[in-house]
Order: sequence, then C-alpha cells, then structure tokens
Amino acid sequence: MSASDCVVMKEFFECFATGDIPGCMARMHDDCVLVEGEGLPHSGTFVGGEGFLQLVTKIGQIYSGAMLSEVVVYDAGEYVVARMIGTFTSRSNGLTVSQPITEHYWLTGGKVTRADVYYKDPSAFDVLAADAEVSA
Repeated sequence: MSASDCVVMKEFFECFATGDIPGCMARMHDDCVLVEGEGLPHSGTFVGGEGFLQLVTKIGQIYSGAMLSEVVVYDAGEYVVARMIGTFTSRSNGLTVSQPITEHYWLTGGKVTRADVYYKDPSAFDVLAADAEVSA
C-alpha cells in the first residue's frame, strides 16, 4: 500500500463518522468484499455498495448507536490496517459494549477492494443481540 491509500482510508472513516455513506461508497470498488467476523450479530460477507448498505442497515437494526473512536490508520505493506475502539449500544435492551477493533483494507487504484474486520471479543456482543430482530 502507499501513503495515498492511508489517506483514502482516513477519508473513509471521516465520512463514516459523519454519516456520509455515499462518501464511504465513493471510496469502494463496485465489487468490494467486506467481511465482518463470525460470531457477531452483524456478521457476514457483504459485496459492493449494495452490500455496504446492507451492512449499515443491519447495524442500524441491531444497535441504536454505533460509534468508532481513536481511529488510527497504518500502512502495513500489503494492506492498510486501521485500529479503533468500537462502541455499540443495543436497540433491544440499551446495553453497551466498547472494545478494540482491527480492520485490514486492500486497495487498488485508490479504492477499497476488500476489508476484513476483527473484534477483540465477538462474544461480548451476545448480550446486545438478545431479543433483537434483524432482517437478512
């Protein structure tokens, strides 16, 4: 990766923080593959802009709040690594979980082609999903 890829990812996270979903999508390839780790209420593989919208919708159905803080982006050679703290509040029971997240991003031509997302303790989300109804 390059310094310019890190800039793209910083812009992506700025867009996400302000709710600028079209801005996020503008930084993704049409066939981008996003993989949210197993064991989460919002786990899955999401493809392209439509998949990103499905993920954002799914997160909105489960959580009344989902915030990323302390986001730091690193050039890791083959990919870009982003480290952050994710804070999620359950829509169904009001409980909150906050924990470290590490994300790996591959970019081509200044656009994300793949993202793999890893949570420190996916099982901590079990209490947040209790009684939640989620559309596929």
